[in-house]
Amino acid sequence: MSTSCDRSGSLAATFEDVRFELIRSISRLHAGQDFTILMMACDRSIDLDPNGLVPANMDNKVKAVEFMRDVTATGTTTLLASLKRAFEVLGAADKNKPGKVIYILSDDDFAGLSDGSSYTTRNGTKLWGSEAVIQWLRDHNVDKGIQVNPILLFNKDKYATEVYKQIAADNTGQFRSVSEDD
Repeated sequence: MSTSCDRSGSLAATFEDVRFELIRSISRLHAGQDFTILMMACDRSIDLDPNGLVPANMDNKVKAVEFMRDVTATGTTTLLASLKRAFEVLGAADKNKPGKVIYILSDDDFAGLSDGSSYTTRNGTKLWGSEAVIQWLRDHNVDKGIQVNPILLFNKDKYATEVYKQIAADNTGQFRSVSEDD
């Protein structure tokens, strides 16, 4: 399991809640599972462990808590660097273990004020933001071997909701929206 979590400035006011829920989710993993956390912003990924997935044992759960304690919300929402890293990590994972899953946690679509990440398709078309993310996944998860579950945090925007639903539909995932009341 890989979690790509937004750490952009738009989450500054609610980042403690995001941090708490992410740590709580990891604490529920059982020892037979592997995981990592990838924090995204400014078109780069900050990884829990540079070597990839780690076993969900107590030492690594504590490591995750310590890692999350040092992460701050800053910058812009850009997903592709973190998504590429998640695919790399899951691609190197033990082939005998089932459940290649990515959870994307963010509070908006992937364009933002900076137009988000860019991606040039195989036919040379340049895409930005949410369109880049959707197409990159279509081009790199052709066999649907990795399930992608997008979670929209604290936002009811129609366009962002449609983007997340499209990502889930294209990648055998489930879309979830979390309100501030949840």
